[in-house]
Amino acid sequence: LTVTFLQPIDSYKLRYHSGPAIAAGTNPGAQAISIMDIATCLPSTGNIVFSKMSWPANDNTLGAFNLPGNDVIYSLNARNDKQANYTANSVFIVDPLPAEVTFFNGDADGAISGSTNPVNFTDQGSGLTFNYPTDVRYATGTVAPASFAECTYTPTAGYDPNVRFICINPKGTFLGEVNAVYSGFVVSFRARIN
Repeated sequence: LTVTFLQPIDSYKLRYHSGPAIAAGTNPGAQAISIMDIATCLPSTGNIVFSKMSWPANDNTLGAFNLPGNDVIYSLNARNDKQANYTANSVFIVDPLPAEVTFFNGDADGAISGSTNPVNFTDQGSGLTFNYPTDVRYATGTVAPASFAECTYTPTAGYDPNVRFICINPKGTFLGEVNAVYSGFVVSFRARIN
């Protein structure tokens, strides 16, 4: 018996009845079933695991703490811990900024890296590409944008209290894990504690 599904399914059930049948006679002997050569496809989406951390932005000076008036670096860490790949260009992240911080629209990490962007992207085998001018946008207001197109605010240089959401849309296919090695990326930016 060969069964082929012409459209995607999310489950299947095989039921085998091992009791006596009318045509089995009085002593049917041993009954057995063998299942083999079942081919399945990986699901179309994986499972992105997020964590968010912050630490003082010390600019190579001593005595930096997470206190009002000081800057912090926020880090969004994402990893795909499933074997499935995400659909191309489908990763969309909206990070809400708490009211207690003000976004810094300038060089996020100072002289630490070669980047001078307000939002930095570090790839960790994700398969994604990142271009700050096209893959980062901002939004104001109290309701998180539902799509990248809804992120339409252009921040002013320096500290901009109007930025309430950072929208990130890297391009490409977010690869799944291979041989228990996870793929991922890190997004970081800077803000001042009010």
